[in-house]
Order: sequence, then structure tokens, then C-alpha cells
Amino acid sequence: LDVAIYNKDNLANPAIKFAFPIDPVNGQGTRIYTAQNTDFGNARGVDVTLQRRIGNYLNGTLGYSYISVKNTGTDPFSYINSFEAIVGGNAEPPLAALPLSTSRPHTLTGQFNISLPSDWRSGTLLGKVLHNTGIFTTFRLASGTSYTRCTAADAASVSLNSNSGAACGSLPAVSGYNGARLPMYKQFDTRFTREFRLAGLNMTGYLDARNILNLKNTTVVWRTTGTISNGAYADVLWKADSNSFANFGSQSGTKQANGDLVLPTSIAGCAGFKNGTTPTTVQCYNYVRSEQRYGNGDGVYTLAEQKAVSDLNRYTNTFAPYNFVTGGRALRFGLEVAF
Repeated sequence: LDVAIYNKDNLANPAIKFAFPIDPVNGQGTRIYTAQNTDFGNARGVDVTLQRRIGNYLNGTLGYSYISVKNTGTDPFSYINSFEAIVGGNAEPPLAALPLSTSRPHTLTGQFNISLPSDWRSGTLLGKVLHNTGIFTTFRLASGTSYTRCTAADAASVSLNSNSGAACGSLPAVSGYNGARLPMYKQFDTRFTREFRLAGLNMTGYLDARNILNLKNTTVVWRTTGTISNGAYADVLWKADSNSFANFGSQSGTKQANGDLVLPTSIAGCAGFKNGTTPTTVQCYNYVRSEQRYGNGDGVYTLAEQKAVSDLNRYTNTFAPYNFVTGGRALRFGLEVAF
């Protein structure tokens, strides 16, 4: 059992901030960004490691760490990306140590190895199947990284999705600066090996399974909801798309009182579409094909069909899970040959 306790002050860290040097041409102060050693912070924590061997074939390591890390900036660009909007651009950022957006207070890790020799359970069926086999497993459970949770009514932040420590569009934030955290990070990896001889060569076949339990980890959330969904922003996006549909319908004369668009029954019918003197043939073609693909193909682009297309496009580009989570089991097979 090993225990380590540490405390370290981080002084004179680099930060990109503004300065007002005198312009030699006009003699006036000019606002520019420069690298300055003005950020500072502290890291303290404890590490506990337990190593154990059980019998002749199993050994493992289990570790836990707690760390508290604070600084006046997560990275050199924290002032530009986070604090400048708060302090108004020309003032110093808050000179207080705050949680880093990359910090994970609690981390539990482990590795366990099973190595069975060639004579294991010799003469038995189980021994014939599993001799010269190795199983190597590692895992990690860790606190989620911190981020700043914004109020749901924060119009300036409604379109911002990030797990970073960037500031909200308006203050105060719900959680305080970097006061909220993403869900726990989870990772389990396993490698299976089997040694054998073939044509006088020593070979090892292996299966490398990353994230073998197929766990998903949330890496990004909407700041105004703290989740991977944001109904308010979805409404904003639909309003923009709806206006585009309505503008085309008004300019082309295809818009109905209920919001539907009565499109040409054939592609050739788009030839004469114009917005004043500007041809809109291509836009008409896109709408016809879109209605045929995502609607019922009757040439009437109903408001419901428009909403369905908008939601599909926005989901793919903005709300799809791959934008917010990582995961997916990855398997790799291989063969090592020793000459």
C-alpha cells in the first residue's frame, strides 16, 4: 500500500491578456493582446495505490486519487474566452483561484492480469483450452469535468453547448463559474492473448477490446439545461428554418394561408421561379426533391413536413448524440510473430 500527499503552488502561469503600449507613430496607446505571466493557482491531493498478487497467476493494482486544482485560468486563453466578456474588455479578470474546466476531483483506476502458463491444469480439458492464455484488464472511473451552468432564460447562451469553463452570456450563472460537472467518466478495456507455436515460430494471437462494456460518456452538454437536449434552442432553429420556407413561398407565390407550399408537380415547373429578377430555380428544385423524399410526394410541402425536415437536419448537425457523447465498443484482432 502506497500513499502520497502533495501540495504544489503554480505561479506565474502564462495568460493572454490585453496591454496598451504606445504606438510610436501617433503616440497613442494601442490595445493589443500579449502573453503575460499573471495566472496562478494551486494543486493539492492524495494518491493511494494498492498492489496485490494472488496465487501464481493473478496480480493487480488498485488506485484512488483525490485532487483539488484551482487557477485563475484553465489555460492561457481563459481570459479571452471566458473573463473578457464579464469584465468588459478593458479591466483585469477576477484574481481568484477558480476550478479548472479540466479538473476531475475523484479518480479510481485499476488493472488486473491473469497469466496461465503452458502447464496449467495439465492433462485436463480446461488446461488444454486455456493454457498459455493471458487476460489483461484496465479500468478508470473519474469525476466529470466542470463547466459553467447558465440560466435557462439566458438568451445569449441558449445556442452555446460546451463542457468548458467559458462564461455564460449573462450573469449570474446557475452554478457559479465551473460549478457544475459532467456525469462520471467510465472506461473498461480488456486484452485477451493466446500463445502457440506454428511452423517453428512462436506466435501470440490477441483480441484488444476497448470499452468492452460499450459504455457511453457524456463529454458535452448544453449549458442552459445541463443535458444533451435543449428544447429552447430547437425552437430557435425551427423559427429560422420556418422563416426561410415562408420567404420562399411568399416570393414564389406558392405559400398558402396555413403555411403549406404548393410546389410544381414536375422539376420543369421550377424553370420560371424568380425572386424579383433573381432566379430561384435551384431553391425550387431542392424543395421539390425534399418534399418527395421526406413528405408524401404529392407536391404540397405541408407545414408538418417542413418541420420534420428541419428537425431531421438540425438533429443530424446539432443534436445528434455523437456531438455530446463518446462510446462504442472497439475490437481489434491481431497476430504477433516472434522470430
